[in-house]
Amino acid sequence: MGEAVHLTHSERATLIQTGRRALDDAGLSEIPIVAGTGTGSTRETIELCREAKDADPGASGGIDMDSDFITEVAQDCPNTAGVKLTCGNVGKLTRICDTVSSSSFASEYPRKNDKAPFLVFGGFIDFLLPSTYANAHGAITGLGNVAPHAIAKLYEISEATRTDASLIPEAQRLQGIIARGDFTIAKSSIAGTKALLEKLYGYGGAPRKPLLPTEPEKFEALWAHPHVQDLVKLERELSGKL
Repeated sequence: MGEAVHLTHSERATLIQTGRRALDDAGLSEIPIVAGTGTGSTRETIELCREAKDADPGASGGIDMDSDFITEVAQDCPNTAGVKLTCGNVGKLTRICDTVSSSSFASEYPRKNDKAPFLVFGGFIDFLLPSTYANAHGAITGLGNVAPHAIAKLYEISEATRTDASLIPEAQRLQGIIARGDFTIAKSSIAGTKALLEKLYGYGGAPRKPLLPTEPEKFEALWAHPHVQDLVKLERELSGKL
């Protein structure tokens, strides 16, 4: 849609309807249209969502693509750099890694950048250790803002366990602390995470509207939670900032 922010509501609806009609006329009715409806106002965002529904874009965000589809994309599109699996599906990650890490994949489906393999990342840090043994490349995680030293240490030791099995118990210990912290903090959503950043590092503050800041009593409960305190203790030990 280009610079959709400059369009009126009726112009957005016309674009959606015209795009849908053009695709259908070309025999491409199976191709969805994803309509952007986010604005700086909660009220207007709701209005745009309703208008987009009435304009019939036939689309849904947050589609869970299975491992076969992602593998097909990696094979057919050499310019794709990788995938981040925020779904948290370890089985999916394992199947994709098994395909793209093989020597035959590299030779049969060379990347556009021959120095960069197709990368597979977890979207959460709570399964980094098991994903290491599936040949994943790491994780892209919001918790890295809260506990960067702890997560870096977990990655370092997880990789090292592949050649030194004596490190597995320590990797499991770190993974347990971080997984519990990740799960608890994730339930507080963006507002809770930003409040933690403010508490720990002096930045973060309130999220942008229309998201609301976390309520003080809810944040105090989050901060006092044993899972969060264990993670904070680990981070401070590893960072040297006790």
